[in-house]
Amino acid sequence: MAGLRFNACIKKNALKKQNILIWSALLAACALSFAAIGCDRDPSGNCYYDVEAAIYPEGARESARIFYPCTIESTATVAATTLTSGRGGNKEGLYWLAERIAASGIVVAAVSALDNSSVQGYQVAQRTGLGLLTYANQNSESPLAGKIRACGLIGYSIGGAAAVNVASEQGAQVKTCIALSPYNPAPTAHLSAATLILTCETDTVAPPSMGSGAYEAIQGETPKAYASMVGVGHFFWWDNQDPGSADDYIIAWLKYWLEENHAYAATLEQPQADMTDVRLDAPPLQREGVDGQGAPAESGGAGGGGGGCAIAVITDF
Repeated sequence: MAGLRFNACIKKNALKKQNILIWSALLAACALSFAAIGCDRDPSGNCYYDVEAAIYPEGARESARIFYPCTIESTATVAATTLTSGRGGNKEGLYWLAERIAASGIVVAAVSALDNSSVQGYQVAQRTGLGLLTYANQNSESPLAGKIRACGLIGYSIGGAAAVNVASEQGAQVKTCIALSPYNPAPTAHLSAATLILTCETDTVAPPSMGSGAYEAIQGETPKAYASMVGVGHFFWWDNQDPGSADDYIIAWLKYWLEENHAYAATLEQPQADMTDVRLDAPPLQREGVDGQGAPAESGGAGGGGGGCAIAVITDF
């Protein structure tokens, strides 16, 4: 009799261990699932996920990370932008900007170029960023599925030149273009994205004349703005935790032209003391049609309505 009770006890303990193993496996699976959809958070409290190589493999890159607001489930639509670095750089050096943009409610696809030594290499990275955003928007398992309504491009140095060049290539597929100390950008008549060019006053790598020359070359009715950051050089944009008013102006440009949130018009018309040679050439900025919570307007124009983003021309992959 004692032997039977002993065997029963062994079986009971074995069953408990089995249940513990099952629950442990389930918890591990849940953790992996949450990681897959981007439950990690950056220092600013945004959600993000690192894009695996198997996702959109035709988009050449060293690596990519997508930042997005953690309130995405309760958000109907969002705007999105790419973000790339410059010669010899990587996406990590611009995480400070990605985090601030994401904290404003805009999705950021930060991409490290596979070839980070040429403008052409960064043009590939910019197209890859657009492709990753398009993929996320069309993938039902993505937290961004069906939510991206408009896309823009941001790049620094030769990545900034690439942003201007790809925006010219893509035409109406992208709504905004921001070039930070761009190195020899070449805008064409096909450029229609609202374009902001920010240079650095003491830059000897990509002198302000490069950016201002590109600004003057933008033709037609394309909205555009130019400013130079006072007293700083080319590496102002690299891992900068004290950017002055630069990030506020960048975010205001995205919110106004990409989201069509007209509450940011005042910021665009009133640049700060750390900016010089400020120029703004755009239709009179509107202030009406602003959602009290800063939601994008649903009308057309630079921000577009519900169109998402797509790559019009894919080359050099």
